[in-house]
Amino acid sequence: MNVNSPLAALLRQATREAHRQLDQHRLLRPLLDARLTHADYLAALSALYPGQRWLEQGVQAGLQTLGLHYPLQLRASMLAADLAQLHQPVSPGDEVYLAIANPAQLIGCLYVLEGARMGSRVIARQVRRTLGQSVPMRFFSAAEDTDADWPRLWQFAEHHCSPALYQNAADAARTAFEGVLLRLEQRPVKADSCCFRELQHEP
Repeated sequence: MNVNSPLAALLRQATREAHRQLDQHRLLRPLLDARLTHADYLAALSALYPGQRWLEQGVQAGLQTLGLHYPLQLRASMLAADLAQLHQPVSPGDEVYLAIANPAQLIGCLYVLEGARMGSRVIARQVRRTLGQSVPMRFFSAAEDTDADWPRLWQFAEHHCSPALYQNAADAARTAFEGVLLRLEQRPVKADSCCFRELQHEP
């Protein structure tokens, strides 16, 4: 399986609108702007932390529950370290649990995490150009030597997601994007909101 597989195409289609909303979010869009300021950068890091932590914790728990191994790079701690260096406390996040019930859901969530990590390479280069080399950038620069990681995701998907479960993976990816978008605004998230029922109740 590769980036041109039917599963990859379905995941891209299912998350296209949420991905666009994330890229164009008022707190994240400045990251790729030549007029990026230190205040913009700090605001973006602070907004990203709750969603990154929530999604990573869900994927970690899913891997453990399902007894699967994937070399997941945990970047929430790197993001917290960047914020600490900038003297910004991290938000404690929320208590809503991302329940991953099967391998297809896990792959959908991994697609969001790993895709964001690969996309961070572009952000890292731009931030260095605008803010210089001294700005703390563990979170974004962690993806700079990861060319083999994207193909590894598709190899993992090939082993653990049959075509019958492709839609399940796409639904989970869309739910993951929606959860991250909610947390960008630090808004309270209810455990019974519709975007979480998708993950919790899919077979």
